[in-house]
Amino acid sequence: MNKLIDAIADDKGEVSVPKEMLEALNVVPGNKIRFVLLMDGSVIVRARNRSIRELGGILHREGQEAIPIEQMSP
Repeated sequence: MNKLIDAIADDKGEVSVPKEMLEALNVVPGNKIRFVLLMDGSVIVRARNRSIRELGGILHREGQEAIPIEQMSP
């Protein structure tokens, strides 16, 4: 679902991210937000609110045997 949410820049060029957008991104105080400027002028906004530790085990499949890193192909 696409949704248009506007924000206004102040005289210092700063923009407050609207609460609705912060909630959609699950952003809480202390989280970082990354802005990716694409060549066509579009911007992607990503919340940097996940720890690398949360990614541990995401590739594991039930019944799949773990392979030591030394045995992995470069």
